[in-house]
Amino acid sequence: MNLLKQTQFFLPLYSVRINTRTHLRRNSVAFQYKRFLSDNVEVESKSSVEAPLMDLHGRRHDYLRISLTERCNLRCQYCMPAEGVPLSARAALLSRAELARLVRVFAALGVTKLRLTGGEPTVRQDLADIIQELSSVDGISTVAMTSNGVALTRRLPALQRAGLSALNVSLDSLRADRYERMARRPGLQKVLACIDLALQLGFSPVKVNTVLMKGFNDDEVCDFVEFTKHRNVEVRFIEFMPFTGNRWDDSRLVSGAAALAAARAALPTLRPAPPAPCRTATVWKADGYAGSVGFISSMTQPFCSSCNRLRLTADGNLKVCLFGGAEVSLRDAARAGAPDAELAALVRAALRRKLPAHAVGAKPVRARAAEAECFLHVSARLLRLLRDAAVPKGDALSVAQVAGTLAAKRTADLIPMCHPLPLELARVRVQLPRGEAGEAGAGGRVRLTCEARATARTGVEMEALTGCAVAALALYDMCKSVDKHMTITGLRVLRKSGGVGGDWTAPDAPGPHEPHTPHTPHEPREQMPDKAKIETYAPTNFIYL
Repeated sequence: MNLLKQTQFFLPLYSVRINTRTHLRRNSVAFQYKRFLSDNVEVESKSSVEAPLMDLHGRRHDYLRISLTERCNLRCQYCMPAEGVPLSARAALLSRAELARLVRVFAALGVTKLRLTGGEPTVRQDLADIIQELSSVDGISTVAMTSNGVALTRRLPALQRAGLSALNVSLDSLRADRYERMARRPGLQKVLACIDLALQLGFSPVKVNTVLMKGFNDDEVCDFVEFTKHRNVEVRFIEFMPFTGNRWDDSRLVSGAAALAAARAALPTLRPAPPAPCRTATVWKADGYAGSVGFISSMTQPFCSSCNRLRLTADGNLKVCLFGGAEVSLRDAARAGAPDAELAALVRAALRRKLPAHAVGAKPVRARAAEAECFLHVSARLLRLLRDAAVPKGDALSVAQVAGTLAAKRTADLIPMCHPLPLELARVRVQLPRGEAGEAGAGGRVRLTCEARATARTGVEMEALTGCAVAALALYDMCKSVDKHMTITGLRVLRKSGGVGGDWTAPDAPGPHEPHTPHTPHEPREQMPDKAKIETYAPTNFIYL
């Protein structure tokens, strides 16, 4: 498939119009990509006032979280190993100019609040300049920051003058020994001094983010509640994200309900505060206390229905969901010369793919697998050409395998409501009927199968079905000049495994990777050809890892 067809099929550009009359003639891939963006993507005309950023579920997005760096001056045990993590090259990260441009694009789309995160944002020496530049963008009303507070105290007054208007401080323990054990660095007194200085400077309230972990700091809930008595701080107890590698492990999870029960047992006068739109925490206050406590239950009580957040990574990738695997590189598009209107179109297209809820929940992470099949009915002449690899348009069977593999990988982009899954394998096979079908003039049925595997919370049946269907469509496209009467039939799931309900196999499904004995619904089984009349075309196996 040429670049135009691949891009039309595999990139769901919802807010652009594809011009299929234009043909790309240069051989350079870079030239073709740039030419495609400029000549084939026509951004719809817009009024001077942009429509708000709405997803397909009615949620308006006006809040952008920006990771300024991958670096951090702590090594918290639940965040990274003691030796740190591999870092991206400096050239791969957004420059200040690129970041400011992207923020202007988001502001024009209705984003009003920014939150600067990391890594740890205070490791950036140009942090004050960044804040000043971003806070001056038209439409931006709030520039907030989340920091561990260790190196913030001496810089906080300058950051406030630059335009910093809200502050969150991460603090998981009020005990020095525990703090150092968790962060693998000392620093508790520096963090407490930072919180007190922020209050003196007028940040109101200062939000304190506390990740609760069973057996580590779950006995400090009452201490943190007492911490709010004379300070205008909002301590927010955050549920630990219970992932060990790629598997769910809730042995250290302290639910928001359990934390609230502990807080109310110690302070019975706690009362819920009035709810606020798009607030992630349920906030509680006690009589006579200057501050408040909040509970963010993203694991046990997700707040997806009111989510208004987008995320921009340090290397310029847009994430519409914290738990989603799909990302769109705005950095690459900007560096390829895309104007602001095309960047805005990419943002809107990504937002339209946002799911109504993330996949985290009660379903366990399991090793899941599925296999699907379908058939392409072809003429005798086309069958001979396929066997001889002589289809005029090229290697039709290999193209079908590649297309099916790519489609299985991009199922979440093609099928609404499908979660993006990290596929461990996507394999497409093509089987041609043996025997004299081609010579006898009867034609035959080409069988296509797609096998998919992943370790995830949801099954991979849709990935297998999508890969199989697209492989058949690609084969149809490659062969339609020879046979205009081809038909695609019999798309179905053959088997699936790993689900909560147990493994399942279609009653008449052949064993995994066994030749299929073809028949039609109107053909008695005793008339079916034997297995010797099936051949598998597999010059290569295209496996997506």
